[in-house]
Amino acid sequence: MTTPLEVSQSSRETPDWVGTRHRQLLLPSWLLSAVIHGALLATFLWVSQTRGCRADYAGNEGEGFREVGVYLTSGETEEEPVEETTETANPSTIEPSTAFETGPLLDGPPIEIEPPVLEREPVIGVGGLPDIVPSRIPVPSLETTPRVGPPPSIPQSLGRSTSLFGVQDAGRKFVYVLDRSTSMGDSNAMRRAKAELMASLENLDATQEFQVIFYNTAPLLLTPPNKGTGMFRGIDTHRVDVARQLGDILAEGGTTHLNALEMAIKFDPDVIFFLTDADEPGIKSGELEDIRLRNEGRARIHCIEFGEGPKIPSVGQTRNFLQRLADDSGGQYRYLDVKTLQ
Repeated sequence: MTTPLEVSQSSRETPDWVGTRHRQLLLPSWLLSAVIHGALLATFLWVSQTRGCRADYAGNEGEGFREVGVYLTSGETEEEPVEETTETANPSTIEPSTAFETGPLLDGPPIEIEPPVLEREPVIGVGGLPDIVPSRIPVPSLETTPRVGPPPSIPQSLGRSTSLFGVQDAGRKFVYVLDRSTSMGDSNAMRRAKAELMASLENLDATQEFQVIFYNTAPLLLTPPNKGTGMFRGIDTHRVDVARQLGDILAEGGTTHLNALEMAIKFDPDVIFFLTDADEPGIKSGELEDIRLRNEGRARIHCIEFGEGPKIPSVGQTRNFLQRLADDSGGQYRYLDVKTLQ
């Protein structure tokens, strides 16, 4: 009977039918496995170094690997995810200088570029749009145009214009000299004069100053809020103050023109509106000369005369003192029939 040890030893021995030459070629199994695995490893390393497998052969120095990711879906749609390419996923990797190259500029003569021609909208009527021509005298707007009277004859750079009974002028300082004698109470002359005064003040703005003098035998000066300058300003609060004080002005007493005019000149105004209904007693020639010297051509004195009935000049009639006063100062003279003012 053969023991297990004898069987193991007999399995290790070479069978008798194997020749001596074949016994020399036999190798242990572990050595054969090592040789085969080494050959496979060498083949894998050689293949991995070929041009198709190495990314740095593409010219991007090994940075050309594609980015991949995991796309999750809820299973409710059949659309397949769209993979982002390297250009869209990483746009900053392409330098502007390598994206394209500009060629040299072509040599040639400069091209003159004509400015665009602005087409004007057609205008219905005669002629087209007028060219704007600068003027030394600004055109008054609706805001500066007085209620009545002709357009101003002086530049409005001196101030906004206003008018009194149709006599218009512009300036920075105005003084209104209004007769308040007893005769002014007839035919509502005093009431009409107060209403026209307030309408004239409405045309003045905050940059302009004014004062109002009512007179009979003595001048009566209205009291402004700012007693330092002695003048009102063309603002609503000052106009309301003037309207309040007008309620205390009554037509009474006689008439003395000179003192009121001399007081008005002391304010050094640009314009004086002088209103009276008394042709007589007037201002004498010597007094007119004194007013002219005191004024020194600074203020234009506009004289407005109230009378009853139309003024009919007679043959050989000389100018009255109001006409002469206006002419001497470069002002205007106007006669008004008080009966037409009602």
